[in-house]
Amino acid sequence: MSTLTISAPITAPRGLGRRPVAASRPGGRATPQPRPVAHPRVTVATRRTSAGSLRLTGRGRVVALLLLLVVGAVVSLAVTSSGAASSAAQHVPVQYLTVAPGDTLWSIAGEVAPHADPRDTVHEIRELNALDGSMLHVGQRIAVPLNR
Repeated sequence: MSTLTISAPITAPRGLGRRPVAASRPGGRATPQPRPVAHPRVTVATRRTSAGSLRLTGRGRVVALLLLLVVGAVVSLAVTSSGAASSAAQHVPVQYLTVAPGDTLWSIAGEVAPHADPRDTVHEIRELNALDGSMLHVGQRIAVPLNR
């Protein structure tokens, strides 16, 4: 068995325990009672902070840093993607053709660029004319790329 030795009595900090009762003197005045002394190893730390102050722990600092990095990445992606969209518009030399009966995008692409892949040429014609589909109307004027 082990033995437990207490070197000094441990008392509650001031204001938390009961108040000692003062003995009364014959003249009606109370004799002051000694206040209990806390154990030297027991300390009560009180820290007063102002109402508007903010303390961050190590984990809070890491979370705040990660949050700033994510916001920065989103902003940089938004800036670079809008810059890439505006720089994609290039000046392409074009000529204008009038759609004849029986013309399709595929046949026009074959006439304009006979040695190029017709799929690429059709895609470029659709982009130049802002066409949603492959429908052409007789008499419609469309832009086609030159020098392909």
